[in-house]
Amino acid sequence: MASSCEAWAPERPYPPPHCSAMQLSLLFAGAVAASTPSGVSGLHQHLRAGLDRDPQKFPALCDSSIVAETCELFGGKAVAPRDVAVTLAAADDAVLGLWQTLKLQGSQMGAAQEETCANMCDAVVKFFREQSALPPTSDAGCYHAADGRAVCDIDLSPSALRGLVPADTPIPASHEHPGHGTGGNSNSSRRLLASSRPSLKSRANGSSIRAVNLATVQYDTRSLARRVANLFRIYPMLDNDLRGTPSGGVALALVPADWKGKLEEIGTKAQAYVSTAVKQMKVRGTGPSMKKWFGEESFTDDNARKEIARVLNSIANVLSKTSYVYPGSHCDDNTAGYVETSGGDGTFTDDGKFIVFMCKMFFEVELPVQIETLTHEASHHSAAYTEDICLSIKPVYLERPVTDFADENLFGDPWPVTSDDGEEIQGKAMLVKGDNVVMRKYTAEEENCPERAYSRPVCEKLAKDDRIGALRNADSYCYYIQDITDAPKP
Repeated sequence: MASSCEAWAPERPYPPPHCSAMQLSLLFAGAVAASTPSGVSGLHQHLRAGLDRDPQKFPALCDSSIVAETCELFGGKAVAPRDVAVTLAAADDAVLGLWQTLKLQGSQMGAAQEETCANMCDAVVKFFREQSALPPTSDAGCYHAADGRAVCDIDLSPSALRGLVPADTPIPASHEHPGHGTGGNSNSSRRLLASSRPSLKSRANGSSIRAVNLATVQYDTRSLARRVANLFRIYPMLDNDLRGTPSGGVALALVPADWKGKLEEIGTKAQAYVSTAVKQMKVRGTGPSMKKWFGEESFTDDNARKEIARVLNSIANVLSKTSYVYPGSHCDDNTAGYVETSGGDGTFTDDGKFIVFMCKMFFEVELPVQIETLTHEASHHSAAYTEDICLSIKPVYLERPVTDFADENLFGDPWPVTSDDGEEIQGKAMLVKGDNVVMRKYTAEEENCPERAYSRPVCEKLAKDDRIGALRNADSYCYYIQDITDAPKP
């Protein structure tokens, strides 16, 4: 080879392509530490501020111990496309597309198509390195400083994330149900009252949809690559943006001048926090908490486990590509944030980011409550579409064949269905159960429900009385994540 990793110098724009991910992270650390701002260009300038952290105290990218730890998730030293699909609740075609983009071995979902965990880590590091979106070490999170520099000094190590949101952290009542039961229109998850779904009877006969793809998160290649990187405790820069609305006025003056950087930092911590919960669940180390928040049968029920994994991964995905808007037009003194999930202009940006509206209250509460706010609101977005379950209406459940549905957004808005006694009703998808979809009868009265599943005691009771409802309830996931990330590592 014409050049070696050891001989690379910061004046050269890029290191040799044959350097491993671990070598690259150490090279970046050494080059940046030895360089002045004028002596660093391109990617190196982008990463320079990240070495506010002492690189000697944090593992290198693709550190061998972290690779071994991650490989345990997949039961060995190799990883197959199916392993990634199950762990991250990803559709087969999305995983195979990532496999091709990263140039990994294998092009089928079968167990025989495997790649070493080390090679996968190196490949995902290379993918993000080429896009100038990578911190110099593992366990580091990045955000933009006021002057536009990328600062990578957020400690996302397991010890820092453990207990980040203590299990007794409250979710403010004002955040939980802004507008619910008051006639207001600033509900934390505002939906269309009338379903815009096509009639099931009008669907073409023979419509074929596999349950495995209905119970997945819709990833683009970059988002899925980021989630794979997270498994290796690598946290590329999030694809978030932050906007102040023109009507901000006095409200904008009441929060810190660097509110964008602070919100980006909080969002980075929240995304890593949820990603940690995904790994905890994968190793089946959350039995007591899963039973507590989703019912006794949930730990051994494969359908329930798939749904929990889908929701957790959906939250992490939303937090990685969010457009934060401050202040939201429906903010009041008792609202920390909210989302609109009806599919209009307030749901997604033109480039596919999930919109979350922030309020002044968000900047007045402590960090754990801020993280819970983002987690709760992210769970309301696609593809999880969790709800704040209404307790005032007795649930009526029915099952319909999965082949009746041909919409990638199975959950969320109601579907027109026929009840078991022949009545034309609307139903919301609650759970993919083998070849069937469990539906709950839906009525417009739910929009003004006087009693919803909020608070630890209420959500714990919901898991005992209505485990299907618990699997769709936003706060149940917040408390579950709190418990499993606050628990000491075994």
